[in-house]
Parts: sequence; structure tokens; C-alpha cells
Amino acid sequence: MTIEKRLDDISNKLSHVLTKEDSSFIKDIIKETVEQLKDQLLGNVIRRIEILESDAFEQKREIELH
Repeated sequence: MTIEKRLDDISNKLSHVLTKEDSSFIKDIIKETVEQLKDQLLGNVIRRIEILESDAFEQKREIELH
């Protein structure tokens, strides 16, 4: 399920009168959405760090060869 779909689900639920069951459902959706965002952001950060490490290694290697 995409983040947009989850946010739409939250919006649809909030547009109606909330019941105890709805509140639990919304909390679950929010938790899942935050986890998905966290995973995506961390994945992007990790990939960027790996690229920077690779670039730094290549630069060091070039310096050592000269």
C-alpha cells in the first residue's frame, strides 16, 4: 500500500464520526505509514552514504597511485 493510499484512508476515516474501532484503525495506519517513511528515508540515506564512501575510496586510491 502506498503512502498516498494510506493518507487517503486516514482522511476518509476522519471525515466520518470516529468510533473507538476507527481510532484503533487510524493509529495502525499512521504507525505503518511512519514505518514505511522511515524505511524509505533510511534506505535513501544508506545508499547515499555508500556512494560517498565509494567516491572517497576511489579518490584515495587515485592519490596513492600518483
